[in-house]
Amino acid sequence: AASNVCSNEALCALAATIHLALLGPEGLREVAELSVDKAHRLAERICALPGFRLRFDGPFFDEFALECPVPADRVRNALLKEEILAGVPLGRFDKRLKNVLLVCATERRTDEEIDRYVAALGRIVR
Repeated sequence: AASNVCSNEALCALAATIHLALLGPEGLREVAELSVDKAHRLAERICALPGFRLRFDGPFFDEFALECPVPADRVRNALLKEEILAGVPLGRFDKRLKNVLLVCATERRTDEEIDRYVAALGRIVR
């Protein structure tokens, strides 16, 4: 073949299949519950900071749109200096969302990482 795109897609599909098979139904449920819990705890803690709020009121799973008191690009850049991946600034897709950051927290995030993220956001608004 002149391209490896198909083999790369097949490799990703195989990896996902193996991961799901190893998790099993109960493991998948546990991963989902942990992701929901961590994302909601993170959102609650961030929204306790001055100037931050959820952009949308609807339910969410492991990611949420966060309205920031400053442009989201500025938040991303400040957190990158601390080696923290802040999320995706949504202003690049819609100029009306220039202060909105798409934030995600999954089962892989530790309490220490969540604390560090919230503390870094707190420093931005000071």
